Amino acid sequence: MDSPLVSIIIPVRNGERELARCLRAIERLERLDEAEVLVVDNGSTDGTMDVAAGFEFVRVLEEPKPGPACARNLGAREARGEFLAFTDADCEPDPRWLADLLPHLEKDEFLGGIGGTIVAGETTALPALYIDWRKLYRAEQMFWDQPYSPPFFMTANAIYRRAAYEQVGGFTEELWPCEDADFSWRVAWAGWKLLQLPDRGRVVHYHRETVRAFARMMYFYGWGGGVLFARHRERFGGRHWVEWATYWRLLKGIAKIPICPVVFRDPLQKRRGLFDTILYASFIAGRWRAAIRNKVLIL
Repeated sequence: MDSPLVSIIIPVRNGERELARCLRAIERLERLDEAEVLVVDNGSTDGTMDVAAGFEFVRVLEEPKPGPACARNLGAREARGEFLAFTDADCEPDPRWLADLLPHLEKDEFLGGIGGTIVAGETTALPALYIDWRKLYRAEQMFWDQPYSPPFFMTANAIYRRAAYEQVGGFTEELWPCEDADFSWRVAWAGWKLLQLPDRGRVVHYHRETVRAFARMMYFYGWGGGVLFARHRERFGGRHWVEWATYWRLLKGIAKIPICPVVFRDPLQKRRGLFDTILYASFIAGRWRAAIRNKVLIL
């Protein structure tokens, strides 16, 4: 293919078990004939590279510098498409992913990026069911109650115009997580329009299935949110960030631990208090770490 319209960029590290599922979904995409697919290995020590090499339509790149932002930036530098589509190895794009999202970018030259909806993959694991119930992978929900937070696209499901990507200089490589929010904000602040489609351009995401992985995820979301505030607080006009509602939610979660098993029969709802406690306690711990590391007041 001489000049693909869109480059699909998939960063992956030790994704041997999930990458094949993702690439089989990519293989079923409508408009795949207008795309190239780049898998960027980010220091895997398992069989990830062998899995990627087993798909003829995939170009495999290696980025030893750790961090998904580094991997995405390498993919973007090597990409040849006018548009840069991002998803992750633990995702399955719907066959109409490109067909739903690309026309909006093709019609509006001032549209810098577009995001579709993220839905949960099938699972019986309670942590994953809780994540879906709380809608934690809805970008519009991630910082919904924060006064400083514009909308953003999660890189599990986002397509950007190359011109917008190049104007802002790509992803901030020292950020993880929340590098996707930082990037979306910088694109919007550079004057580009962003469009979120809440019911089209679906991507299935397989959520964390263990309590440990869920707690770790929320810890790093707290950390990432704190770092975002530290980086952009001048733009938002704030010198400190105190959100007492998070602590109130933690206290309610603790109070519900003995109550929910009595009130509910559903296995997930019986453990809702426990999962709420893990969510907010982990998030607060990450936020405190960000406050200490960045020398800002974040509570």
